Amino acid sequence: MSKKTKIFLIAFFVCAVLSFIISITTADLQKQSGRSLFGGFSKHVGVVKIEEIIMESSDLVEEINNFRDDDNTAAVLLRIDSPGGAVAPSQEIYFAVKRCSEKKPIIVSMGNVAASGGYYIASGADKIFANGGTLTGSIGVIMQFPRYSELLNKIGISIEVMTAGRLKDAGSPVRELTKEERTYFDNLLKDTHEQFIRDVAAGREMEYDYVKTLSEGQIFTGNQALELGLIDNLGTFDDTKNYILETYGLPKTTRFIENINYRRFFRNFSMKTPIKNLFPIHKSGIYFIAEQLI
Repeated sequence: MSKKTKIFLIAFFVCAVLSFIISITTADLQKQSGRSLFGGFSKHVGVVKIEEIIMESSDLVEEINNFRDDDNTAAVLLRIDSPGGAVAPSQEIYFAVKRCSEKKPIIVSMGNVAASGGYYIASGADKIFANGGTLTGSIGVIMQFPRYSELLNKIGISIEVMTAGRLKDAGSPVRELTKEERTYFDNLLKDTHEQFIRDVAAGREMEYDYVKTLSEGQIFTGNQALELGLIDNLGTFDDTKNYILETYGLPKTTRFIENINYRRFFRNFSMKTPIKNLFPIHKSGIYFIAEQLI
């Protein structure tokens, strides 16, 4: 690497860090003064984009909350293009959407995929738009464990585990599950699945028993989802924008403002590696994710 290149990279990094610090400081000052976080005094529509596997929620919740609390934000447009992800982050974003809906309209536009945890989040909004070919639904839960026991046996390695509590090492990768452990994990899955069904039913104002018939992990197209009542309208991102302007009496000159969260930007940038894209959830755990759509 040449000296000029090194100097350029260092300067770029320093500028990025300074921009991040200034943006955070400015936002804090604006919050304290009660002014709009997004500048100006005219009404605008806030845009929040979820375009990744959902493994954390804090930044997205913050973005939604900022628009919810900003007096000049007339409505929020939530763009979802995600197959879902971890359970708790999906739930936290869902409830942030619900809280936003209590104060101002929040409308979802689905992209290519808005399934499992992606649909979970969408179901808390006031209206859902999707394209005819959007893949959505997948109301289900998945749990997986890596299993190394056969490999270890072949190479002559054994692992001895000591625990206090008979279920402490349930799901260990070095041995098979016992019958008791399978029942134990099955109960965890069932409880998490019930939460998913209950929250979708509440968000969409549908009967629990009806949502349960759609909750075997099935994936639906946008056309099918509309017929089933899982979404409200077929339309593109631009159609969703026009709906917001017309429904809430906003002029065509209204700006759609995306709150750039630098922490999430740099985190997503650092995560875009081939290995993590190919194997995003190959860790033990429970997930709201349509793994076949990754």
